[in-house]
Amino acid sequence: MIYKKCFVVLMALALFLAIPGLASAQYNDVVTDPEGDVMRFVDDDTFEYVENPNIDITRVEVSEGGGLITVTLTVKGAIVDQPNIIYNIELVDDGEGYFIIYYEDGECHMTSFRPYNGGGHGNPDVPTTVSGAGSDTLTILFALEHVGEPDALMIHSVTAYDEDKMEVDMAGPYAEYPGDNGDNGDNGDNGDNGDNGDNGDDDEDSPGFAFLLMCAALVFAVLVYHKKKQ
Repeated sequence: MIYKKCFVVLMALALFLAIPGLASAQYNDVVTDPEGDVMRFVDDDTFEYVENPNIDITRVEVSEGGGLITVTLTVKGAIVDQPNIIYNIELVDDGEGYFIIYYEDGECHMTSFRPYNGGGHGNPDVPTTVSGAGSDTLTILFALEHVGEPDALMIHSVTAYDEDKMEVDMAGPYAEYPGDNGDNGDNGDNGDNGDNGDNGDDDEDSPGFAFLLMCAALVFAVLVYHKKKQ
């Protein structure tokens, strides 16, 4: 009887850890980007680093609360509302759904698309609430129901453009840098991301730890069963 009680306690603990871990992993992601890496295009294969703090991305974060998603984009300078300065954030749902946020001159447009029951769920004009112009952080809120209740929302790539100056900063695990210019290298933009590495400081809250604990509980149960059969 004591073995059965121990098994129940272990399973309950495993499930208790697994559920919060899975929930927190669904809609939480962070990407950091170093300052001073804004690029000015010289031609198709060449660029140089310049100072443009208003498009110099330092951090992007996705979080969830009460069915609302909050996306924040922080720059070294300030978020500016003027034509030809564009902030673009792209999110993905485990590589399937695709979500694009486009902000320019005080206007925000968001589009979503994801596979759904053999077809697709699309919303070319997701309602958003936006704030932060004039500060260093742009904040965008939208409801999960308006993007088809995806399983997860992870940062794909982020860009900030100054089209008048032909200058850009990019961040995110899939940000595409021009050419194979050795000066740029890996740029280290997303070393903190690495499948949400920065967000995973508490390893014991992660789904991996919980599943390991569940496996341990199952192994324990098998051992107890065989011992009782002997």
